[in-house]
Amino acid sequence: MLKRHTNETLARAFFVIAALSVIFIGGIAILYILSGTTTSIYPRFLAFSGIACMLLGATLLATLTKRAAVKIPFAVTCLVYASYIVYILATQIPDNTPLSFYSSPIIVTSILFAIGIHSILPATHWLALILWRAIATMVTGGCLVLVIMIWVPEINQYLAPNPTALAAIAVILLMAGIAMFTFDHRKQKGILVQLRSYLMASIAIVLTMLVWLTLSTRDANEMVARAEAIISEANRYLGAEVFQYDNTLRQISQRWSLKETIPSSSTDLAIEQYMQAHPHVFHMRLVNQAGERLSDVKNQDLEFSEREEAWLLETFGTESYALSIDSIVAGHPILILTKPVVSSQGEALQLTAAINFSQFVRHDVPEYLSFMRVFVELADQVIISINDPAFEHYTAKTLRDQYPFVFSRSLMLTPDFQAQYHATIFNYELIWDNARLNQLVLIFGCLFSILLLFAFDTNRKLRQQQVKLQEIASFDTVTGLLRRDMLEFEVNQAIQSNQAGNAHILFIDLDGFKPINDSLGIEMGNTLLRQVAERIKSCVPRQALVSRFSSDEFIVYLPQLAEKEAMTVANSILKRIGEHFVVDDLEVHLTASIGVAPVVLTTNTATQHIQHADVAMSAAKARGGNTVSVFSLAMAAESEKHYQMRSRIKAALERKEFDVFFQGIVATKTYATIGYEALARWPQENGGFTSPAEFIPVAEQTGQIVEISHFVLDRSISFLAKLNQTQPDCYVAVNLSVQLFERIDMFKTLHSLLEIHHANPRNLHVELTESVFIEDFDLVSNTLRQLRELGIQVSLDDFGTGFSSLSMLHKLPIDIVKVDRSFVLELGRNSESRKIAESVMLLAKTLNKKVIVEGIENQEQIEFSESFECDGLQGFYFHKPLPAAAILPNNR
Repeated sequence: MLKRHTNETLARAFFVIAALSVIFIGGIAILYILSGTTTSIYPRFLAFSGIACMLLGATLLATLTKRAAVKIPFAVTCLVYASYIVYILATQIPDNTPLSFYSSPIIVTSILFAIGIHSILPATHWLALILWRAIATMVTGGCLVLVIMIWVPEINQYLAPNPTALAAIAVILLMAGIAMFTFDHRKQKGILVQLRSYLMASIAIVLTMLVWLTLSTRDANEMVARAEAIISEANRYLGAEVFQYDNTLRQISQRWSLKETIPSSSTDLAIEQYMQAHPHVFHMRLVNQAGERLSDVKNQDLEFSEREEAWLLETFGTESYALSIDSIVAGHPILILTKPVVSSQGEALQLTAAINFSQFVRHDVPEYLSFMRVFVELADQVIISINDPAFEHYTAKTLRDQYPFVFSRSLMLTPDFQAQYHATIFNYELIWDNARLNQLVLIFGCLFSILLLFAFDTNRKLRQQQVKLQEIASFDTVTGLLRRDMLEFEVNQAIQSNQAGNAHILFIDLDGFKPINDSLGIEMGNTLLRQVAERIKSCVPRQALVSRFSSDEFIVYLPQLAEKEAMTVANSILKRIGEHFVVDDLEVHLTASIGVAPVVLTTNTATQHIQHADVAMSAAKARGGNTVSVFSLAMAAESEKHYQMRSRIKAALERKEFDVFFQGIVATKTYATIGYEALARWPQENGGFTSPAEFIPVAEQTGQIVEISHFVLDRSISFLAKLNQTQPDCYVAVNLSVQLFERIDMFKTLHSLLEIHHANPRNLHVELTESVFIEDFDLVSNTLRQLRELGIQVSLDDFGTGFSSLSMLHKLPIDIVKVDRSFVLELGRNSESRKIAESVMLLAKTLNKKVIVEGIENQEQIEFSESFECDGLQGFYFHKPLPAAAILPNNR
């Protein structure tokens, strides 16, 4: 779940950055136009794309919200603007506009229509989902194709000759398309989730676009500089050529003016020499005012048209030049130069030279300018190419329609003539190369911004994990309380800084929580523990520390509180826990045992104080629970005694010091031995024994009873097998602890021991106290039923001394009821013990249970037991506990 949430957050951040990038690139396109850089590159198309990108990005951001008041206006604006673009494309764009120029507006228009319709629909609508996927597919697929086409020179011709903008829009829209694929638009949770990551990624995108804009502007300025260079070079060349042609003609006319006569042979010779020096001149003639040709030399069979002849007559006597419109239309432009000549006799003559203008103006340009063409505007709407091998003439409109990039400049060709030049690009290979390099900047910038998002997201997750690890290290995952080690650390810090004076520790243990937890289950048990933790926190002062010690145990550290105040807090906790809990509509009732211990500065560690509170809690639990007990030195002594006993038991088990004695059970009337009860004994070096009343309770608390019981079972069954060799009907009874049922498989254990020792299961009795059934009735009952099926009989020991009622006797899976010795000690005629003993024996007989009376020490007790037809008697009156060796016949 956490991983999926993280992916959703990252996808959302990527989507927002992509949408902002679309807005940024649209804004840059508009700024690009406003700066005047693209005034000659179809600015209307770039404006369409720029505004559409800004609107598209804003609409994508609007999809993040559920508010229709935000989404609908953007959706309607998208549809209206898309319709406007379609109208403009259909009605106001020239018919001869290259189809490649339509690609960007058409793509963006289609996206606007789709996103507009999508934004009107509810996000969860099936059509909205289809449109979203369709838009993502269209954008991603279309832009991916564009990117590929941009990098394949062979197919660049099918794209608009404005690669700079096209390359940028393709990358940004591709990023947006991928973001749409990764982002689930139906989960509208707003924009500002990780503002810092958005800000840093946005700055990276903006910087990337600024770098791209700088490089693109540099490239555009470079194109302008080259256009200026080629125009300047063309003007210099044309100026030099015109000056040379004109100067030579002037020299000829001046030389002839000095001569008295102009012989025809001399004139022809000079003209021929001039034409040889100037190969572009194909016709020269000298005429008088009457139009008579004094000299006429031709390289081509070409005559002036009537319009040209009329112009020559009109300009007779003046120094003029003109470009023949008729020749331009005919495809061989003629530049006509005229120079007046006055003979020494004063006769006015006119020298005319016809020059092949297409050859005259053609010249080679430097290699770095070879991708450009330069045109000169000779007359209104008459524009011809200077460096184009194929002669063509244009008007201003046709020139701009054919060439998207047109740079114009006026320069003085001659002192009295200013020529208008136009530079265009006919080979876009260099621009495509620059666009590809600049596109790489955008691609790497976008990737860097995405990496920033990943980096910030990874950093965020690491911080969350660090916080979580700190919480795990400091707080309990179930209750949210301090962990035990953290509380001990805080208490130790207070002790070391002498700030723990007049402080107390409460040790809280929930009474009977385990069976409740087992019946409710772990989840509901954890819910109950959380509620307990909340109630404890509601009862303690603000400066107190609350910790979960173990499964159902809690510790409270109360700084600066006297014992009376600590007791008030403890009783308040006791009261709050005693109030009923509600867990999944179930009412649960709990009580608690609380130990209170003062924090003494002379004691070194928090652990010792907690142990003191634990000892006090154990004392409270021994008093029946649901109470508060204050730690005392007597409790400490008892606790120390308990600890020492535990250590002694551990050592005794390791050294195998324990032994098993057997006390006989006799039949009523005959007093013949019918069985034995196995009793654990702990011999001491002085020849005495440690009383079972001392070590059995400790072993029960520490779990050492399991190992002791297994030892007793093994010895008892071994004894049974040997005993049955001579007394086949005699049985052995063994006491079982409830911990055996919880920690081991009793059925498998007994079955295995019986097979190992080859003992008869029908002669094995197991004895349990009624407290065993209280711990886990179902588990114990099911196990006992399995044992009874095996042939083992079950005895209920010490019946009547525990918490079970007489009415529950019929529910227990038992065969024998053993009446506790406490009921037969005082058998006065009206004693309560006698009445209870009578009731137990009568009820057992009614339920067809066998009855054995324990603690028989005198004749009165025997007679009382026999009066109720008991099945067996046990006590020191008949047999004292003896070791197996003293009982088995072959060992006597």
